[in-house]
Amino acid sequence: MRLVEQAIEGLYLVESDTHVDERGIFRRSFCKREFEENGVEFDVCQTNVSVNPTCYTLRGFHYQRSPSFEKKVISVVSGDIFHAVVDLRSGSQTFLQHATFQLSAGGECGVLVPEGLASAFLTMTSDAVVLYHMADFYDPERYAGIRYNDPLVAVEWPLEPVLVSQRDLSFPDFDPADQ
Repeated sequence: MRLVEQAIEGLYLVESDTHVDERGIFRRSFCKREFEENGVEFDVCQTNVSVNPTCYTLRGFHYQRSPSFEKKVISVVSGDIFHAVVDLRSGSQTFLQHATFQLSAGGECGVLVPEGLASAFLTMTSDAVVLYHMADFYDPERYAGIRYNDPLVAVEWPLEPVLVSQRDLSFPDFDPADQ
């Protein structure tokens, strides 16, 4: 397992060695020891699974406000997604910058999203299943989000989503003063 640091501080592409034989594919999506060897502290508190039957379903942007942060490792169990993250840390040199990733079940990568970044994804296939290893517990009082098409964030999605929850559509534009 290799952690490849990205331009946004604390954001890593997690590359796993894939073993393929007549039974199929095997790879690790998380290894505490290898994270620590790369200087990344990550204790799994909960694991979440997102099952998305419809192609072009969009989830996000989601994050949790201080002091309950959502540091997470995201990987794809089935299908393909376009994953986007945006830096919402006002003191960061990459504040409001974003990064995008193409992730697939057949690929060898996941993404380590540090606390203070909002995360969203668009399914690129039907029946996409996404696995999240979370370093903090879900706290509904700290839960927040911004719309996927917020002009301040300006992520270029590969296609317009066909399915977005009403909650995700109702998120306001990001207001840095509200943090």
